[in-house]
Amino acid sequence: MSPPDKSYLQVLSELEQWGSYETSAQPRDISKLEGIRLLLKDLGHPERAFKIIHIAGTNGKGLTATMISRLLCIEGIATGCYTSPHLIDIRERIALNDQYVSKNIFVQSASLVLKIARSYKGTPYLSYFDVLTAIAFHVFMAENMEWVVLETGLGGRADSTNVTDKKICVITRIGLDHMEVLGRNLEEIAAEKTGIAAQEFQ
Repeated sequence: MSPPDKSYLQVLSELEQWGSYETSAQPRDISKLEGIRLLLKDLGHPERAFKIIHIAGTNGKGLTATMISRLLCIEGIATGCYTSPHLIDIRERIALNDQYVSKNIFVQSASLVLKIARSYKGTPYLSYFDVLTAIAFHVFMAENMEWVVLETGLGGRADSTNVTDKKICVITRIGLDHMEVLGRNLEEIAAEKTGIAAQEFQ
């Protein structure tokens, strides 16, 4: 096994230890984003290095993110795209100019993020998705992306991606999903998802 592949597998193993936010998510107040906010601060605020298009909704988020990203790439704009979940390889979630991030670039950013995350020793709380989002932001900064398209992981208001200023917010079709986390009816769910556009949460 080549050194890059070995390092990549080591990073994947460590990421798995953080658990899966997508399958273990519970309702959390916006104050619980303090973990990722601190992590980004200690990384030098990579999320401030590019302009952001933020996408939330129930159906079509990933497709919308991919289409917008591709259109920006066609215009010759350095563009990052962050989507979830992945099917086979975690690098599917982080695209640079319409291509999955390389193992080498992923390992460089992930190693730094994980080192800082470990130093917190569980306080403040960081979910798997918090850590992965920070890795994506660091990759986009390191690779000099001009625009980044972000797909929310779950909901919007208290989602790990909702810790940035954004130039454009996009809301796709909203339906009844993740009701145990987002709300009991369409109005409550819509309030969570449209929370990406609320200035108080930026």
